[in-house]
Amino acid sequence: MLSQTIGRIGEWVAGSHLLIAIAASAFTGSAYLQLSIPPDYPLIIFIGFATLFTYNLQNLMGRYRSARVKDHFTPWHPFIIYAGLGVAGMSVSLVGMEDRSVVTWFIVPGTLSFLYSTPLFTFRRVRITLREIPWLKIYLILFVWLWVTAFIPYFNVHDGLTPDFILFCMQRAFFVFALLLPFDIRDLNTDYAFQKTIPQRFGVRRSLRLGVVAVALYGMIAGFRWLAGPLEVMTLLGLLLTGLLTSALILKTHEDRSPLYFTFWIDSMLWVQFLLIWLLK
Repeated sequence: MLSQTIGRIGEWVAGSHLLIAIAASAFTGSAYLQLSIPPDYPLIIFIGFATLFTYNLQNLMGRYRSARVKDHFTPWHPFIIYAGLGVAGMSVSLVGMEDRSVVTWFIVPGTLSFLYSTPLFTFRRVRITLREIPWLKIYLILFVWLWVTAFIPYFNVHDGLTPDFILFCMQRAFFVFALLLPFDIRDLNTDYAFQKTIPQRFGVRRSLRLGVVAVALYGMIAGFRWLAGPLEVMTLLGLLLTGLLTSALILKTHEDRSPLYFTFWIDSMLWVQFLLIWLLK
């Protein structure tokens, strides 16, 4: 009975996207720590609630699409409630921002996130979303996460690029790429064959190896940033520990894993990175 209750709570938390919203705020916080930028707490909170709104909006669009085919009994109201909570949270955190013009930076990722789940395109006589365009899915998500959790915090303070920020973006891109590959493996049975995702093209085993290689590159760039000076040794240790945990989770990924494995364990690496850096810094 207890295990069933815990499982239901876990499914509710994962289904509401509260975990990924918290992870988005934490991952943004880790950017501030790594780049030695004074944290903008209202912006960090805004990003979390924006993630909550976006993911639940995507669920609503997915329910609308599937309801016309086979899923018309799926309840919509939870996603409306969670999306509304996201809007309310964004509004409150916006009040605390000193420079509210930063919100304009969310236009590009917001538009891409809407098109990600909205079937506005036609491919081979099939109405598809942006995520279903061949080759695009993983790189689209990667770009949005990099934009929101790296570009916005950095350019809200700085005007120009620095070599360390470029390396930081590369480091973060490899890390997010590694975390996204398990989700493509999870979606093997639901993605269209023409999407040409990495697991579709190269198989599960090679995809997992590629994920580990991406984590290794992430660690190497972090090590180079430490050697160059901007990164503290304890921050480097936090990044490397996160990489080891991420590699272990990637290697244990397969198509039949529980959905909670992806939405809890894989996504948790976003906030684990922040937590380790914060504790060790």
